[in-house]
Order: sequence, then C-alpha cells, then structure tokens
Amino acid sequence: MIPQLLRSPLSTGSSQDPSFTGSSWGHGSSRGRQGRGRGRGQERGRGSSWTCSHIPDHAGGGVRCEIVQRRIPETSQEETIAGTFLPTTGSEEQHVASWLNKITHALEDFVPLPPLPESVHPDRAVTRSLTAKHRRVWSSETSCKPIKDDLLPLKPDLVLQEPPELAFGPHQEFSWKNVISFMELTSSAYSHSDSMRTIRNGVMRKAYAIFASQPNRRFLFAMSIAKQEFHAHMFDRAGVVHTRPYNIHRHPCVLLRMFSFLAFGPLDQIGYDTTFIPRQLSSPHPRAIYVKSTAYNVIDQIFYNFVIHGRGTACWHVCRNKENYVIKDSWTHESHLNREADILSKIRGLKGVPRLIVAWTVQIGGSDDRTDIRRWSLSFPSDIRVHHRLLMQPVGLPLSDFKSIHKLLSVLIDILDST
Repeated sequence: MIPQLLRSPLSTGSSQDPSFTGSSWGHGSSRGRQGRGRGRGQERGRGSSWTCSHIPDHAGGGVRCEIVQRRIPETSQEETIAGTFLPTTGSEEQHVASWLNKITHALEDFVPLPPLPESVHPDRAVTRSLTAKHRRVWSSETSCKPIKDDLLPLKPDLVLQEPPELAFGPHQEFSWKNVISFMELTSSAYSHSDSMRTIRNGVMRKAYAIFASQPNRRFLFAMSIAKQEFHAHMFDRAGVVHTRPYNIHRHPCVLLRMFSFLAFGPLDQIGYDTTFIPRQLSSPHPRAIYVKSTAYNVIDQIFYNFVIHGRGTACWHVCRNKENYVIKDSWTHESHLNREADILSKIRGLKGVPRLIVAWTVQIGGSDDRTDIRRWSLSFPSDIRVHHRLLMQPVGLPLSDFKSIHKLLSVLIDILDST
C-alpha cells in the first residue's frame, strides 16, 4: 500500500528498471559533461549512472523545464539537469494532464494483466473492466467548471477516471461517481502555516465529495503538488494519513510509482469494494452486493451516512429468490466488532426486532477488510475499524418516508406495545 510505495529506494538507473521510462526527469546536460540524450544507463564519471528521458521537452504541450540539481543514484555526486516544471493551478492543467497520460502510456508495457478478484460477478462487461489491460486517464475537465452532484460544487485541478471506451451508454455530465483519484496543483509551498492547512482542507473537502457519492469506497488515494513538492493523501474510515513532501526532481521514482499504481492497480487495491457488483459506471446504485459467497440484487438504498471517518453506515434493500432483505454495511470499531450481532442474536424472536440472518466480516483478497492493513508502518494505529456486513429481515422504511402523522404514530404505538 502507500507506505511501501513511497518508502522504496530510488532506482539506480539500470536498463532493467522501468521506473524512469517515459519520465521527463534526467533530460539535459550534466555537470562536467556536454550534450543531451545519451541514453539510459550510460556512465557519467567513474562508478555513476544517469537516466535520459524518452519524452521530449514539449511532451505535455505546455509543460516546460527548469534547471534543477539532483543526486546521482548510489553516489555522493550531483548533476544539473533540465527537469519538468509543473504549472500551477488556473493556468495549464490540460498540459499537465497530457503529460501524465504520456507517462502512464510509456509505463504500460511494464504492467502485467491484473488477476480477476475472487468475489467478482462473472458478467462480461464487469470482467472486461476489471481484467483488461488498460490505463486510466487524467483529465483537466473539472479545473474550469465545478462538479455538480447536489454536493459541494468543487473544482479539482486534475481527476483520474476510466478511459472513455469503458463507459456505458451516452456521454453524461461529469460526476463525483466517476472520480477514481484527483490531484491538486498549487504554487504555495508546503508548510505548517495557514497555506498548508488550506491545501489539506481543499483535498479533504474533495475526498468527502467522493466518499459521499461512492458508497462502495473503502479508501481513497489523492495527490497534491505544491511548488514542485509531492504529497500523497490516504483517506479511509479511520481518518487520513499525509505523507512527507517529496521533491519531484530529487525523488522521481516516488511519483512514478504512485502514477503507475493508480493508473493500473486492481480496483480493490485503489480503494473500491469488489463485493459490490456495479450495474454500470454511471449508475447511482450497484447491481448486487455479496454477503459471504451469495449475491443479493439491490433494489434501493435506504440509508447512507455521508462521513469519511467513522462507521460510514449504509443500508440497502436487496432481494434474492423473491425474498426481501436489508443489508447493513458499516465499519465497526475493533472493540465493538460483534456487539450488534450478539445483541440481535440474544433478543431474536421479540416483536419489532429485526431478525439477523447472517453476520459477516467483509473479505477482500481473502483477508478481513480492516483499516490497520493500510497503516502497517504506524507503531500504534489509534482507531482500527473492521468492515462488517449484516443481512436482516424484514425491510422497513425510514421515518422520513411516512406520508402522514397518523402512520408515524401507529408505528410508535407498536414499538411501545412490543416492550
């Protein structure tokens, strides 16, 4: 996960290492040596190596270069190169998106086909989406106009989405449901001042919009680049983790690993719940939800708690073999994991109490879905949450759906009678 990606050592520039392929770093002249484009892995001085770019300076259309210094891998020497300079927000986001897409295109040859998740529904369209070797694409469409989903009208600078050929049906207005990840660009440097909090708050607001629009979100990776320094941000039901800053010229492999991971990573590893079977990419609800090895067809969403940190409870009206059920999906604190299921089992049969059919800890990739598996580098994760799912009967209605006071009072009377 993210700590492993960002803590990997820098590449040595070996011809067997694809980390630099397609990058814009390392293009230019070196200290004490003349000339450009000498090829990957050529020697520059005794015992050192350097990497040349395979993308010209104008690869991004408007992405330009600036002279930077960086350490030569596995040496104590430095080199002066022309490094990629990322524009700031409000100016050239479309060129940055083009540059990012060219990098992921160059990385594509090194990416194997992803395996089919164990819990996936054997539907042709879904299988194609999960197993096809395709790269997701960056878009700057949202930098000029806000995403309007009856939520926060925000404008992420760059968004990562599925390629157009995987879309179903006619083109629709861009939605938060389509956002896989996003990136913020700014000229403000990272610091502990108000500007730093502004950057993080902006990222958090957009992350909230994604969680509110995607009930099948387990976690989210986002990125920000401020004055050529890169941060990754990971959001899940236990909160948020921000990485330390990485200068994109001195640590190019960090950025490339993150780009490759988001562009080609399996859906379960970039934050999606693969026990939810999508109807189509633009559908507001999934087609079906698994409880253990059984899929239940979704009729409607009864309730969803729009939060990032917390239980994130969602209730679904589902059916199977003409029987109706309720699925309650939530992220329960580790210390309270079986408390609700135990209480429902003990009071089973009482009038007015839901009947518990199945209690299941959600499995992703054969393991329990927990927040601490994404925080293995932290010594003592303070808030460990476990993904839990209950299947119950009968199906009820939210109190807000009652059309008259008389019906609401009759329900309250039944509750009193049952006690």
